[in-house]
Amino acid sequence: MEFEPDLVLVSAGFDAYVGDPLTEMTLEQHHFASFGRWLKETGLPGAPILEGGYSNDLPILVEAFLEAWSD
Repeated sequence: MEFEPDLVLVSAGFDAYVGDPLTEMTLEQHHFASFGRWLKETGLPGAPILEGGYSNDLPILVEAFLEAWSD
């Protein structure tokens, strides 16, 4: 039996960003855009849920993710 979800909810944790003041992770803006593209390529309906990210760059990261997902 194949798994065929009706909806994929994406936990968009932007606190993995290299510039996040609360973490020590290494993801860059282009990584978040890649995640968006990968999700689009699945062809599955989805919705992102913002749950983390405290950098002043957060709006730019969210935009990169969403633009790549919707292109």
